Amino acid sequence: MAEENMRILKLFYVMANIQGFIKANELACRLQTSERTVKSSIEQLKTFALKRGCQVISVRGKGYWIQVTDKTVFEAYRKRLDILFNNAEKGHKGKQSYAIARELMLATEADEEGYVRLEELAQELFMSASALKKEMGKVREFLSSFGLLLLSYPGKGVRLQGKEFNIRLCMLELYENHYKTRVFPFQNEAYEKTLEDLDDKDAIRKTALNLIRDSSCEMIDIYINRIIDYFLLMRNRDPDLEFEACPNDGFGEELSRGPEYELAWKLADALEDFQGYRLNEAERNGIARLILLWSDRDWTMEHFRKRFPEICKKSEELYKEICADFLTKWSFPEKQLEIDFELGILPELVRILIQKHFGFSGCQMIGNSIQENDIKCSPLSMIFAGCVAAVVEKRCEIRLNDYNIQQLAVRFFGIIDSISYVYLPRRVLVCGRNGKASGRVIAAAINQRLGTWWQKEMTVVPLYEARKFPLERYDCLIGSYHEYAYSYNWPYIRVSQAVTVEEFQEIYRNVILPGYDLTEAAQPEKWDVLRFYRDFSGYGPDSFLQLLAFQWGKDYEAKTQLNDMLNLKLRSPYIQAAGQLLYVLVPSFFTGKRIFELYFFKKSLLWEGGQIRQAVFVAVDFEKAPRLLKFMEAALRLLPGGLEKYDEASEDKNIVEFLTKIIRNNL
Repeated sequence: MAEENMRILKLFYVMANIQGFIKANELACRLQTSERTVKSSIEQLKTFALKRGCQVISVRGKGYWIQVTDKTVFEAYRKRLDILFNNAEKGHKGKQSYAIARELMLATEADEEGYVRLEELAQELFMSASALKKEMGKVREFLSSFGLLLLSYPGKGVRLQGKEFNIRLCMLELYENHYKTRVFPFQNEAYEKTLEDLDDKDAIRKTALNLIRDSSCEMIDIYINRIIDYFLLMRNRDPDLEFEACPNDGFGEELSRGPEYELAWKLADALEDFQGYRLNEAERNGIARLILLWSDRDWTMEHFRKRFPEICKKSEELYKEICADFLTKWSFPEKQLEIDFELGILPELVRILIQKHFGFSGCQMIGNSIQENDIKCSPLSMIFAGCVAAVVEKRCEIRLNDYNIQQLAVRFFGIIDSISYVYLPRRVLVCGRNGKASGRVIAAAINQRLGTWWQKEMTVVPLYEARKFPLERYDCLIGSYHEYAYSYNWPYIRVSQAVTVEEFQEIYRNVILPGYDLTEAAQPEKWDVLRFYRDFSGYGPDSFLQLLAFQWGKDYEAKTQLNDMLNLKLRSPYIQAAGQLLYVLVPSFFTGKRIFELYFFKKSLLWEGGQIRQAVFVAVDFEKAPRLLKFMEAALRLLPGGLEKYDEASEDKNIVEFLTKIIRNNL
């Protein structure tokens, strides 16, 4: 049996991690397949195991057992399997639906009309027929995001239907999604052949990169490898490239006259120097589309308006509607709307409208690499991005993909991160044990290492003279005296005469960071409700969200609107999850109050295959207060780590103080 067969790999992996015998029915249960399938695979497994430093032993009444014959070979191979199944299998939420879609793209068991029976597909993927059928909804959704249909015919099975260009993009996603973490080739040899090179991939890559660098076009880094793989796919696939018809939105002319098409023709000409390439106009247009779709544009709006006048006109209409929505619901600071919004959000709207023109706004691309993006750790940025997406989707009648939403979130994070807290410069006394000279040495070391930007005053005096200053004149004292020799009322930091790295860090944490006025940013007096629930009983995410909606909606209409906004079936932008913490963030426009509540659930709630143990509900507006934006972004992003250290005996009124503390500790 070839190494590529995932069924045998899974069977071998389970048995290799079990001490002693295991019966066929238990193996079937662990692998979610039938006992008959397990038994029919044992002979193949025995042949497979012999080359991996072990052999499979069968004993009637006991089951099967792996006996190691070469420990070095066996352990090395088992480690490779750990990498494969921990990264490629466990780490990807859609692993099974992707595997099914990959098999359907080039089903080797298909009949003359292209139909494949689901029962045969289940056997090939080492799944039960019922488990496969449960995944088919996700498979259809994934394929439809690329404009592909999965046709069903009674007695024949299912068949893929769609344009060649759409099929290629879907194949690239299925290939790249697995390629990033795989240690073995695919089990589908026909699929691998479509991306096979003739020992010329490196030469093709070098040629393409040189042409891209020499052009005025820039491409997003993660797409550079993908376009090289597309060139291989283009050589091995059906040469009759077909596109879906583009809408009559007025964008066609300005998209077809740019530098992307010039670069596409140069790339096509260069590819014809390699074996197997004879590119017609349709193939060249296909390359140009990819450059347009995958370009990395960080231009000024003046450049955008010059390059894409019609698209920019539509983008600005969308932008005005988004601004109005944020002003009404969130009381978003006008300065950020006027300056940062235009610089940050408008370019993403241009990108989205280009994708819409080609029919790929909802295309589920980038796979694991976008699902694991760290921007998801910023729930405020993700929720704002989701609110923008909701306006765009309603106005343009499209559904944005995860990549577009996370790109918007990155823009929001940049907008929020550029906001500065109020800083109160620090006033410091420095006293050296060996007189003023030693105090000056300490002060000079601090200034050299930490700068002077944070200082309002730094005074060097002998310790016995410090008593002449009133307590309110300085914030702290730094000295080289032992603690027992210091009897003053200022906070005291003891340092060595030659200040160490650890002591510089302590000065930074306990002297410099307290200068940031986070209390002003948090505006604690403006929160109407601050509450902490311990051992909260919830029956499930839906009932918990309904409770929040009907408890806090300011009137019946608002309660109904909140209930609709927090509907999990509608991909609500107001809900995010990180680890075991659920975030629910809504505008106080609907509650009439500013609310911050923390919930510790008595029993964890099931959420998208995982568990939720805590939740935070926030109803907020920003009343033209940009620093509250920065405070809330940091507080929500850092909350998971902070909750682990939270003192359950703390009072509700201390929630803002607790949030301030975890932000300051991470500045």
